[in-house]
Amino acid sequence: FPYHASSPKDFWRRWHISLSSWIRDYLYLPLAGINVHGNSVGGLANATLDKKKNRVLLITWAIMGLWHGANWTFVLWGIYHSIVIFFYRLIDPFTKKLNQNYKVLGGIAITLPIMMLAWIPFRAESLNTTLKMWVKIINPFAYNSLGMRENAYLITAIILTGVLSTYWIKTKLAPFISQKNSNLLIACESIAFSIIIPLVIIFFRPINQFIYFQF
Repeated sequence: FPYHASSPKDFWRRWHISLSSWIRDYLYLPLAGINVHGNSVGGLANATLDKKKNRVLLITWAIMGLWHGANWTFVLWGIYHSIVIFFYRLIDPFTKKLNQNYKVLGGIAITLPIMMLAWIPFRAESLNTTLKMWVKIINPFAYNSLGMRENAYLITAIILTGVLSTYWIKTKLAPFISQKNSNLLIACESIAFSIIIPLVIIFFRPINQFIYFQF
């Protein structure tokens, strides 16, 4: 559940764990002069504030972005994440003092849009397109000129609701139903899949090559 992360650091514990762990152990830590320990698990999570390591953080993320494709948009994507993680390291001592519930809920409310903004350079064709889209997003008066059809806003809201509710369903609702009646849980899951699978087929369309093959 990466989109339920309460911080950028937490997000990169959850997202593409194999790649981020490998980058940490074989690029970030060696460049920072730190011995590698562990089994390359847990994602990119290191909260050291040493200035040298912050420079290494920027270099590592730029290379990680370039690894995805030979385009400046991917480099920007990497640098964006390095800046976000750097600022989180600065405020981390203050966030630790917050109430746990407020920290989690507030963290998700802040982290989710920050991570979503990062996908724009990842998918945009150029830096110019990226900047134009970012400018439109921070300007609420430009929302009507984003170029999306009317139902796109509704679909986006439905998907966001689904993303935010899945963790609660998985960790709270499903165990509760299972305790009451395991057959009822199976029935609920069957109904859910009977809806999801046809929707996947209906909206399925040919796509371009997987992004890693576009280098």
